[in-house]
Amino acid sequence: METLQATAADTSSFFDEGWENSSRELPPDVRKIIDAADADEQKPIVVIKVGTDVISPENTLDLDVVRRLVTEIAAIRSHFRPILVVSGAVAKGREAYGIGKRDFESNLLKQKLASAGQDELIAAFKEHLKGKGLMGNQVLLTHRDFASIDSRIHLHLLLKYLLQSHAGSVPIINENDAVSTEELEHVRSFTDNDELAGLITLMLKAPQLVMVSKADGLREDVDVPDTRIVHVDPEDRSWEKHISTKPNGNGRGGMRSKMEVSCLVAQHRERVRIVGMHDRVLQRLLLEGEKLGTEISRRD
Repeated sequence: METLQATAADTSSFFDEGWENSSRELPPDVRKIIDAADADEQKPIVVIKVGTDVISPENTLDLDVVRRLVTEIAAIRSHFRPILVVSGAVAKGREAYGIGKRDFESNLLKQKLASAGQDELIAAFKEHLKGKGLMGNQVLLTHRDFASIDSRIHLHLLLKYLLQSHAGSVPIINENDAVSTEELEHVRSFTDNDELAGLITLMLKAPQLVMVSKADGLREDVDVPDTRIVHVDPEDRSWEKHISTKPNGNGRGGMRSKMEVSCLVAQHRERVRIVGMHDRVLQRLLLEGEKLGTEISRRD
């Protein structure tokens, strides 16, 4: 979470100045990319984060969920430029090796599982995207990719280039578990990609972040469906009393992680929505304006 807080301040201060006011000399080909990306600004960027327990319940990649997500992404591209942040490489690796989640898994074991599962995870998305005439572009990241303003600029340029409308590309972002131990430990964790999705949202100044979860938002009582909290102000910490302490399943995140990231992102005037995997969830939320899940945003 410290990386998210630091990057939010550092990245915003740089990009708020604008490329034209930057002291950095940008090569002509890079300038062309920026100008083309700026021409697409009428289509807002939306970051869509999908957790492990949505994609890989019971350590099995749910291809129907993948198909539904891709169908949704293809449908909203007429109005938005979507970025997909996915989890599930380690869970897919467990499926490949035929093992369940253990109470203790060493970092080396998790790296082994991730290296077996990542290619199958991305292949499933790429196959379904291809059927929609789209290209899935895998981008694997670690904390080191956010360690300096230079590395963030390179990542910013890549994503803006991929998001150009004519390219037909959908960035699919995941943490690079196979080569990075720090992301698999509790210290400096990307918290099951919640933090990573927040970083991408802030870096690109995406006006919306949608977190698709097994839970349809925050509830006053986690065991009572009709107690969904419709709106949370990021400055109000009263949401903490509604966080369950129950085990979270296959992922490393959970509602606390999602709320912490959501509040940090929403403080910069971006809007965050935590929703369940409803039928046509992205179309209903983004195109039809339906009030699903829990919205985290400033009231002013």
